[in-house]
Amino acid sequence: MRWCGPLLIDTFITIATAFLLWLALSGAHLASEHDAWFAWLLIATATVASAYLNAAHAPDRWDARLGAGSVPVALLASVHLLVRLMVRLLTLQTSSATSATAPAAASAPDQRGNATNARAISPRQSRRAIGATRPVFERLAAAGQPVSWRQFAAAFDPPMPRRTAQRHLAHHQAAAPSANGQQPIADPEEVTR
Repeated sequence: MRWCGPLLIDTFITIATAFLLWLALSGAHLASEHDAWFAWLLIATATVASAYLNAAHAPDRWDARLGAGSVPVALLASVHLLVRLMVRLLTLQTSSATSATAPAAASAPDQRGNATNARAISPRQSRRAIGATRPVFERLAAAGQPVSWRQFAAAFDPPMPRRTAQRHLAHHQAAAPSANGQQPIADPEEVTR
């Protein structure tokens, strides 16, 4: 039964790490997600327990205990680095996809014939009012295709978090009937989530 303690602790670390990676790859803003804080707390608690147990079972020398106790701390640091890497890769991927489509959309004329900027929202503005995102939705909807939350989120700099984009998009779609009088088609990805 000696393997039960380490297995239990390592299971918490593994599941919380997998959850954080999934959350990072979904495009969520980790600093504002309650689930992410809980996962980090679970990893930190399991790391402390693992470091203590490793040091307690090491030979009775300070260097052996220090070496055994530092392994879980190194694992915690590597998980943190891996999650940050995934967030950066996702941001770079979204930014490159946005910059590839931005030149065509950046000079789209508005109803008066004036050129409008696709990046009308300030890059430093972290909270956007639903009304302030309406012009971006109208520009994307003018293409005649249903607007996905990923397209909508990528139209901002920095990209809008997934849940915020879905909430804003649902509001705009509910408020804007399509040309034939029916409600717009929902994003298939949004329906499955």
